[in-house]
Amino acid sequence: MSAPVKHTCPKIDEAIRGVRNAILYCQQSKDIECVEELRSCCWNIYSEIGDIEYILECLRSDNDALRNWGTELEKKIEEIIDN
Repeated sequence: MSAPVKHTCPKIDEAIRGVRNAILYCQQSKDIECVEELRSCCWNIYSEIGDIEYILECLRSDNDALRNWGTELEKKIEEIIDN
């Protein structure tokens, strides 16, 4: 019985990358001198972190699937041992 979920590390990497990039934009914002640059910076930050909630919800779903799969395997093993 194969795991119901493939590798989740790429999703984690994507979320981390978005947070790190947003932090970089925030660090660069200290040098902003005009409103247009500030708007652009804010948009860049939004672009980096806008999908993180979706990514985390996907990971939550994957985690739930893995937990349920593991629980079922554990039950099957206990049944085999008990018989």
